[in-house]
Amino acid sequence: MDAGSLASSLVSAQIGRLQLEIAGKMLRMEANQEQSAAATIESAQQDVDGLALLATNLGGKLDVRA
Repeated sequence: MDAGSLASSLVSAQIGRLQLEIAGKMLRMEANQEQSAAATIESAQQDVDGLALLATNLGGKLDVRA
């Protein structure tokens, strides 16, 4: 193997490693975003459930006699 081929192989290997690192970071970022979105949805659902409970009890003992 001549020096040019060896240098080309090393550069290709470094580029491949860099591509794998970038792909791994992108996957971790996507996973974090999915977890964050799931937590936001769950929190919103809990808020809605609390408001629904409030709405059922609101005005239940309201005296509307004149």
